[in-house]
Parts: sequence; C-alpha cells; structure tokens
Amino acid sequence: MRSKVILSVLVCVALLLSFGVVVKDAKADAIMFPWVTKSASVSTIISVVNTAGVPFEGVYNIAGIPLQLHYQYVYKNTTDYAPDKSSTWLNVACLERDFSRATSQNDIVTFDASGKINGGKPMFSDTATGIDPSLYGDARFDMGDGIPGPRRAYLLVDNNTGFLGGENNDNSLYGEAIVLELDGGGAWGYIAYNASGGTGTSQSDPLDFSDGNDLLGEVINNMSPGTSKVVPEYAPVVLLSPNDVKTRFYVTPIDPSNGHLNDITCRGDSSTANQRRMDINTAFQFNTMTETETDLTFAGGIYDNNEQPLSFTTPINVTCTAAINLDLIIDPGVFVPWKSSGHQAWTYLQPLDGKAKFNDFDNCYVNSSNEAVFGKLEYTESASAGVGFDAKGAVNNFIWLRNSYSASDGNDSGVNMIRPDSSLGGPI
Repeated sequence: MRSKVILSVLVCVALLLSFGVVVKDAKADAIMFPWVTKSASVSTIISVVNTAGVPFEGVYNIAGIPLQLHYQYVYKNTTDYAPDKSSTWLNVACLERDFSRATSQNDIVTFDASGKINGGKPMFSDTATGIDPSLYGDARFDMGDGIPGPRRAYLLVDNNTGFLGGENNDNSLYGEAIVLELDGGGAWGYIAYNASGGTGTSQSDPLDFSDGNDLLGEVINNMSPGTSKVVPEYAPVVLLSPNDVKTRFYVTPIDPSNGHLNDITCRGDSSTANQRRMDINTAFQFNTMTETETDLTFAGGIYDNNEQPLSFTTPINVTCTAAINLDLIIDPGVFVPWKSSGHQAWTYLQPLDGKAKFNDFDNCYVNSSNEAVFGKLEYTESASAGVGFDAKGAVNNFIWLRNSYSASDGNDSGVNMIRPDSSLGGPI
C-alpha cells in the first residue's frame, strides 16, 4: 500500500455529495479463491488487487468512512484427513473467520494465508505508514494461529464495505494464488474466480458464484435434464498412470442460485445462492458416455488406453471443500489392476446431487447442490522416471477443470469441448 493521505473535510463532503447516489444504488464486487491450503510444509500465497475507491491517490478514509475489503475464510472443521476416514472428513462442515482490512483504489496486497511467511502480514515490504498505525501493514491477513493446520479452506474477498462499493464497483477485484511447498519449492497456482453480475451492499449479503455467472466455465453444473436431448455440463479429464504420477482432485461445492432437491423447505436454507454457507455439499463421479442418435447415457467408469471402459460406480460426496486422491475416487477393484497395467486413462467428470445431510423433520437434503469447482493436481514427490515419463525433478501441475460448454452463450462451444451430436441440443 502506498503512503496514505487524508483529504480535508471540505473535499470529503464534496466527494460524498458527488458519489452519494452511486453509493446508495451500488452493488459491490467479490472474488473467490476456491482452494486454500495450510499445513506444516505448504503455504498459500494470496494476492488481491482492488480498483474500487475514489480517484485520488492513496485515499483510504472518506469523512470517517473507511475504505476496506472484507476477507472471509471458510475452513474445514477437521485436521484429520486419514484415507480410511475419508467418508467422515469429506462431509465435515466448515467454520469461518472474517475481518476487514484497509484498501485504496489500485491497491495490491500479497500475504501468506497460512501465516508462516511474515506472520500473515503483507509481504514485499508493504507496511503501514505513520499516518495511521491501524492500516493493514500492522494487521494479519492469514487464517490465524487459532486455526491450526493441516487445513483446507476457500477464501472470499468482497468490497461490500461502506463507501467502497460506490465507485467502479462490479468487476473491480482481481486475485491470484500460489500454493507453495516450502521444503521442496514445488508450486502451482490459479486466478481467483470473479463471478459476473455484482453482489450486495453489505458484508452479510449473500455471495452468488453459481453456474451461469461464470464466464469461462469455472463452475460445472449437472442439472437433471428435462429431456434426453438436453446435454448437461461435464469435464473430460486425463488420468496419467498412477505408477508414475500422483493425482489429486480439489473440489469446492458451489451454492446454486435455484432451490435444489427441495432444500428450500429445509430449516435455515433458502433458494438464494450464498457461498458464505458452511455446509454446501455436492457429489461427483467419473463417467463413461454412450451416444446414440437420440440420447446420451452416462455410466460410472473410465476409459483405458485400449479404448475399453472400466466400469465402477463410486460417487463421492463433498461438503464445503476437500482434496481427494485418485485412489479414493476409483473403486479398488478397478484401480488396483489399472495401476498394475501401467496405462493411462481418461473420463468425464460430472457433479451429482449432494446428499450429505438428510433432515428428517423437513424430508430434504440440507444445502444440497449439483455444481462445484474442480481442480486436478498431478505431482511427484521426487525425481520421476517411468514408462514414457522421465523428469529429473518433481512434477507439480495444476489444472482448473472447465465444463465442455460455454455457460453464457448457449452455443455448442466451450473452453474444454468434446462435442456430442449437435442434434442433442446445447447446454442447460
């Protein structure tokens, strides 16, 4: 943050009068970092760029109204991720920690969400000035010492704060993340997801990141088709040989913008999309696809490199967020011989209806969703030398999986496109 200046009272009043109507009607912006990791050896480096504010250099306070960004960590309420306990930790709900920090127009702040680097304070000598010691240079941006690792989380950043939403509001935030393995130096990263359409005007307003607000297929949504000719969203996925490369899937369910599985009747739930909820849950599985002249049929399984489907049905239900190793997703009866073969494979990844928590009183699933954001991490823990794969150092490759169709234009086109017969129609 650059050196901050305080405007005179007269200038402040003039600004408030000139922007007042805009402030009243404004809808601010929000971004989502879907995968935040904290452990003894892994940090997540977060960078946030803010372009909202007033057009004066370094202004962080207007007539006593602070310009701030609101940070909310939604973190898994467990530190036990043992493979033999996956059915439990996959569906543990989250808790949250939130706070606000000073900002100004065109400001950038970078910090370690785990708190190991610079104690969670801003990095790169980005410190507070003597004008106001409460500025963010003296404050922490991490999850906090009271939230020990290992933790999985996602981070929401919004500018639904006071005056800030009144100037250049929607699409005013940008972010990047680096997930860094401190001992070996391996890293992967992604760009934060900024949904279209703006959000609310206060820090308690719902945040909507649901499908249809994504412009680059960030969210995969599998609404039950009303007809067999309507094609649901899915993502083709390559699975490298587990003998050579380990694969892990990062999954964060997204709260849908429509009531789903009758969850509108559940106590404490509603049809309003709100990513601030702690127990949003979505299932998913790997599928093969059969196409006829009139229909598409998905069935659990993968394709090996002899074009043969290896069938199994292992839906995985995830609440809040999780990182899941490949051998927990594929049935052991298929995974073991496939791994022994040394072959690679591919599949269609599809979300399914979440069924983590059934409410007997209301006869419905609570905060159920059928959409999520998915990432695939391919990595080795040391130098790798396998059949067709040779690397002198460790591999660390991350891909944000996208759906096969554009979520916005309704055409047979997409970021990650495998196109069924055009007679079957476009996306839903």
